[in-house]
Amino acid sequence: MREHYHKWTIAHPEALIPLTKLKDLFQELKTAGFKIGIATADDLDVTEWTAQYLGVREDIDFLGTSEQFRAKPDVEMLDAFCMSTGLEKHEVIHIGDSVADMEFSQHGHAGIAVLSGAGTRAELSAYTDYIVDSLDDLIPLLRETFKMGR
Repeated sequence: MREHYHKWTIAHPEALIPLTKLKDLFQELKTAGFKIGIATADDLDVTEWTAQYLGVREDIDFLGTSEQFRAKPDVEMLDAFCMSTGLEKHEVIHIGDSVADMEFSQHGHAGIAVLSGAGTRAELSAYTDYIVDSLDDLIPLLRETFKMGR
């Protein structure tokens, strides 16, 4: 099944529709000194290919999947991210769109829920006060609430 999904993804790149201008977002985060990690339940080969296709793989400091680590909300992927980047858990802000993501965020400093995916405002607000409608709202929230530099 994984092999089929990987082949299908490569054959249908038009199905990959970014939710924002990822390259711009990642560049702004990197310029501000952020380390970028991906913690996903998706397959490693598809995630790697997708990041390359979207032109952001070189901006990603850590890429973890459930093939490599225990699935979220288990803390294992966060521990691996921290080990590879030199960050402490209390320095990590996790962005996600599901209840599992927000449960995972409880291991770090904060979680930011994005309403462009699986979770609803009602579900996600049980885990975080930081909720944005889309990834386009992420940088303003980080500047305002977490004092990210310009």
